[in-house]
Amino acid sequence: MHQATRDIPLEHFVLYSSITTAIGNPGQANYVAANGGLEGLAALRHHMGLPATCIGWGPIGDAGYLTRNETVRDSLEQRLGKPPLSADEAVQQLAYAARQTRVHHPGQF
Repeated sequence: MHQATRDIPLEHFVLYSSITTAIGNPGQANYVAANGGLEGLAALRHHMGLPATCIGWGPIGDAGYLTRNETVRDSLEQRLGKPPLSADEAVQQLAYAARQTRVHHPGQF
């Protein structure tokens, strides 16, 4: 997508990363590294004068994997010290992040 849109005047280029880039995730080094790559791509695009926002999502508790794996959800809640976001909260945070000028939003969501 980066290569395909470099010459297109985009208003937003949003990447989804994970808080695991900051805190790690046992047994998922490849996942953590891939998210770090997305954050690096956002920084590169910003340096090139291109739009880019990378959101380092925390867990979303009422959608996807965590709805089927309560043990993982509870472990993440304990490690982070706060409950997972709801999907509705995540959508609200996405709207907020899109209005900001920062390149990376690490794990605040």
